[in-house]
Amino acid sequence: MTPLRQQLLDCMEVRHFSIRAQQAYTCWVYDLAKHTHRSPDTLQDSELKKYLWSLTFERHLSSSTCAQAFHALTFFMVRC
Repeated sequence: MTPLRQQLLDCMEVRHFSIRAQQAYTCWVYDLAKHTHRSPDTLQDSELKKYLWSLTFERHLSSSTCAQAFHALTFFMVRC
């Protein structure tokens, strides 16, 4: 497990996130890294916006799914 992933899990555990929420948030951060081919902690705001737009317009995900991704990435970028 990478130190960045462990840090994310630790932040969520301290805040009493459910196991399912931890899995979902971790998957969104992983998907972001896979999409950009870079470590998520090195991305700029504009790259995050581009990724979130791609969820809606390229992958055609629902608004609630996109909201979950937004909240997961906001938590990752701001709280950890």
